[in-house]
Order: sequence, then C-alpha cells, then structure tokens
Amino acid sequence: MNGVFFVNSLKGVQKALKKIPVRPFRYLVLKEYLSGEVAKSLSMAGGTPIPVRDVFLNVNRSFGEDIVAWMGELNNSQESVIWKRLSLAGKRVHSTGFCEHVFYATCLNHVLETYSQDIVFVVDDPVVIRQTRSNWKHRPIHDFTVNRSWIRRLLTDLLPGRMIYGFFMAVGRKCVSGHFLLSKDLRRLVVIKTVISKGSFDGQGSYRDLYFGELPHFLEENRRNVFVIGNVIDSYHDFLRGTRRSAQGLVCSIEQWLTLPELFGSFIQAMGALIQTIFSFLRTSPFRGISMRRIVRDCVMNEVRSDQYLVSVMNERATRKLVEGWDVDRFILPYENRGFERSDMRVIRAHSKDTRIIGYQHATITRKHTEYFRSQNDRMPLPDVVISSGEITSRILVDLGLFPREIVKTGCALRQRGNTVFDTHRRQAPLRFLVVLSASRDYYHRMIAAINSIYQKGMECSFCLCPHPMIPLNKDLRSKIQFPFVEDTFLDHDRMIDWADVAIYSSSTLAINCLKRGKPLFHIPVDDFLDADPLFELSDAKWTVRTREDFIQAMADVRSFSEEQWQERFSRAQVYVGKYFGPVTKAAMHLFLE
Repeated sequence: MNGVFFVNSLKGVQKALKKIPVRPFRYLVLKEYLSGEVAKSLSMAGGTPIPVRDVFLNVNRSFGEDIVAWMGELNNSQESVIWKRLSLAGKRVHSTGFCEHVFYATCLNHVLETYSQDIVFVVDDPVVIRQTRSNWKHRPIHDFTVNRSWIRRLLTDLLPGRMIYGFFMAVGRKCVSGHFLLSKDLRRLVVIKTVISKGSFDGQGSYRDLYFGELPHFLEENRRNVFVIGNVIDSYHDFLRGTRRSAQGLVCSIEQWLTLPELFGSFIQAMGALIQTIFSFLRTSPFRGISMRRIVRDCVMNEVRSDQYLVSVMNERATRKLVEGWDVDRFILPYENRGFERSDMRVIRAHSKDTRIIGYQHATITRKHTEYFRSQNDRMPLPDVVISSGEITSRILVDLGLFPREIVKTGCALRQRGNTVFDTHRRQAPLRFLVVLSASRDYYHRMIAAINSIYQKGMECSFCLCPHPMIPLNKDLRSKIQFPFVEDTFLDHDRMIDWADVAIYSSSTLAINCLKRGKPLFHIPVDDFLDADPLFELSDAKWTVRTREDFIQAMADVRSFSEEQWQERFSRAQVYVGKYFGPVTKAAMHLFLE
C-alpha cells in the first residue's frame, strides 16, 4: 500500500527518501514560502509536485460559510463554561490557529482522496499531522518532521508553561503597582474595558485610548464618571510611568484591580479547567464529512494551557468584582468576540442586569475576520448594542455577518486620524513602494516571498518595509529578502506614506490610511484560505497583483492614467473610505450614551 510521508525540513526529506521505494511519488508543499531546498531535493529525487494553489482553490469553495456554520454547531452543542471562555469559540482566526488547522487538514484529506501514489507532505503543523494520521489509519504513515527540543515540548505541549509564566508575570505586576482604590461614592459609572500599551500615553502625559481614542475625554465632558480598566500588552513599567504622568486619573490594569488572593484564585481556576479538559468529552461533528475531533481537542488543550485562558479568567473576576461593588451604568468594550469579552458579558448579565453592554467594532472587517460572521442559529452572546466604525462595516455586520439589524449602530472611526484626503503627486519613474507588513510573522514571510517572486533585477522601483510596531523584522526574515529595501525603523507612518508613491499590502488597516492620503494600492493576496483584504469590495485606485506580469502592468497603469482618469478613480475610492471609517463627531460619540 502506498505510504504517506510528513517532513518539515531538509533533514526530514533525506530520511523520507530512504524509505520511499524506487517508484514515482508526488509531493505537496503546504506553505509555499517553506519550500526552498526541501522542494528542490524532492524534485531532484524524481518527485512530481502537486499544484498547491489548485488544492487551495478546490477546498476554498464556500469554506468561509462552511466553517462559520460548523463552528455555530460546535458552540451550540457545548455546555461547558470552559468552552465559552475560549477565543477558539469566537472563530477568531487571528488569535487561534483553529480555522487554519481545519483548512489544512481538509486540503490533506483532499489530496489523499485524489492521489494513490506515495505522497510526501511538507507540513510544519503537528496538529494537522495528528488529525490526518487519525483519519487515514489504513494508509502507512511515516512522520519525519523535526521537532523542537524535548524540554521545550514538555513545558509548552504537556505542562502549562505559558499559564505558569503568565501567573508569575501578573503577580510581579501586582507587586510593583500596588492596589487601585476606586471610590465607592461613584454613581452611574461608565466602564471602558480596553487594551493599554505605552502608546496609550503621549509625551505630555495625556491618555488616548488605543481603541476608543478621545471617547473617555468626551464622556467626562458629558459629566460621566469614567473608569478605564485594561490588559497591558507591553512594558508594564511604561504603563505605570504613563499613569503617574497622566491627568486621566481612573486608568487601571487588571493586575492593579485584583488582589493577590484573587490572582492566585484565578490561577487555581485555570489549572482546574485544564484538569477538567483533559478528562472531558467534547461533542464534535464532522466538517464536510471529515472528522476534526483531534484538532478540536488539541486546540482546546493548547488554549487552556496558555496564558490566554488565564487572562479570560482574570478579566471575568475583575468584571464581577466591579459590577457587584459599584453602580455600573454601561460597560464599553472593543468587540472582537474574544474569550474574555464573552466572559465579561456573561458575568455582567448574571450579576448586573441593568448594566448596558456596548461593543465597539473598531477596525476593518475582512472575510477572514470570522468572529464577525454568525451562523443562522448561533447562540453565542452578543452585546446589547454594537457600534461600528462606519457605514460600510455596519452593512457587512448585518448583511454578511447576520448580526441582528436592531443592535447594530453606525458610529465613527475613533482609532483613525481624521478623514482628510491629500492629493497624490505621481512620479513617472522610479516608483517608491511602501510595503505594509501585517500583524504576524507568517504574513511577513508570505509577503516577502511574494515580492521576491514578482521583483526582477533592473526594475525601476524601490521598497520600504513598514513592520507592525509589535513585530520587528528579525535577522532570519531579512536574510530571505531578494529585492532592494530600506526599513521604517522609526515607525513614523505618516512620514513614510508621504515618501511613497504606492502602498503594497495584503491585509492591514494602514492600507486605508494610505488611500486616504492619496496613495494607490497594490494588493498582493498571500492567504491560503479566506480573504484577508479589508477592501475586498473596492476596485478603484487598487490593483490586485499575483504575478510579475500583474506587477509590471499595474506600474504601467499608475504611470499612464490621465489626470482625469486618476481623479475619477480616487474620487470613488475616497467616497468608499469615507463610509468605511466614519468621521469622528459628537453626534457619533453620543451613541455610546444612548
């Protein structure tokens, strides 16, 4: 019987080739940027590549609708409180690998059904490998993937190393910050649950919320007692320094709000959930007739072992303490269907039924933001009202996401800076490209590999890489770049947008800011599954670039359009962007007070 071989490195390939009998075989590189020497060695040994894009195209048909409907079934069938705290249950592609695992496992299943020869899979995903082995027990499976050291695997895959680390981090933060005292005399309190970083405070000590912008100041001007409580995502010392300088007095971290016994209780509760999960039976149904039981269980275990689950428990305790001890009129949170958001909503509805829960949809929505797409019978909790960032996102939530029309309100873009569109000054040659890198190293790799494939030596263009503030370019990534580039080390986005003639992006809110400042867009789709383009409905002042020929044609278009054609395209694009991110007005901010 023909065998199946899993590899993730050149060393694994060399071992696998010794096991494959001397006869034709096929191979598939699941993530194209991982190929390199691995694919070359398989080809030289006589292997025939399986076109990965054809596989993706076949599996991708209706995948978004199917995964949303299937996740709705999973959510409705689970009774455990543990499940309801998971970000996995919210279908969040960007914070959990669950949807990705399901997609790749479906791809491997499709290949195994299609081809009967020996097959070598180049896969760097142990969860998918385990599920495939479970589904195809009748075919000989050989695993030659090179794993991490056994010590690291023990700490992260078996023991709750990240949970323990997260707990000690929380205790350390508590010890350096002390306890936050909130007056019991405060009435009709407006609580803003948010994320806090060093970027939340400017040089003058003024607090500007990462998600809600000037909303806290607006609420105070309207004589509301505002209390901002959040999860600090970077340097805690910078956060403390910012709060000491800030005129905004009621800004508090989760660790400051909870006592040491409450932090310890959260840890014990999270550990108890881990033990319960090990012995619990998860109700799972097949996805497209394929069992995904191992993937569901592995992903649940990974999240419960991680600090993500501990954060959900800590937030739940903090919110319960707040609504039980104070008169909370409304509770405002950035709505992304994360685990801790649903934990907050659950305890508020159990212990403070008069508190109005307001969710704010604060950024772009792509087809890959599955947290904003609901199935017909999905029973996951929703806020009392969801305020969107603009008219376009409201329509997407209602028409595509199946949110109840009565709870969705069209708001404004509190995170964005104004809505002024600047005139572009087109250059004939060379063109200067700002490459906007999205918020994951996986996307960095994909974008760099894509530009490597479309760039040709001698092209009259230059590139500036704009990394995400939280994910700097590392040495390994730089070594893979085959085109001339500079790097935006100052992360001054406005300066770099002004420098550029064109912005290249795959999935980023910054692309909309580039368009607002009069820069045309080249969209390079680098996704294997679903579409991560926030401007998936827009065709004006935007070119989709998949090949070198597409790139050359797009550059020619940018240089050749007449001024009238240019203005016509940008006028339509500017109208769309203005509806996508609505202008910040007092009338729009008043929605948070209704």
